[in-house]
Order: sequence, then structure tokens, then C-alpha cells
Amino acid sequence: MILTSDGVHDQLPHAELQALVREDQDDPAALADATIDAVRPKPSGYRDDATVIVLTTA
Repeated sequence: MILTSDGVHDQLPHAELQALVREDQDDPAALADATIDAVRPKPSGYRDDATVIVLTTA
């Protein structure tokens, strides 16, 4: 399960998030970091706060 703030899901296209999940599905910390790194600022240059929490099962 991936929880994101609007600073992530309003700025990152769904297809791009899916690709990140496929790439880092076995490493929750890497997935969270890659998701934050993939967020781009709005055309105005504003970048909202971005938060990602990746939950896994043991």
C-alpha cells in the first residue's frame, strides 16, 4: 500500500507511479525515495510538500 500526499498524487502521473512501483516493488524505502524524486514542480515553479509512505507485509 502506498499513501501519498496531494503534493505527490496531484503532480505525478498515474502511469509514472505504476512504473516506479514495478521497478522498486521489493524495496519500500527505494520506492518512497524514487517517488519523491519523480515529483515535478507545477509550471509556475511551485512544488508542494510531497510525502510518501509505503506499507508492506512481513
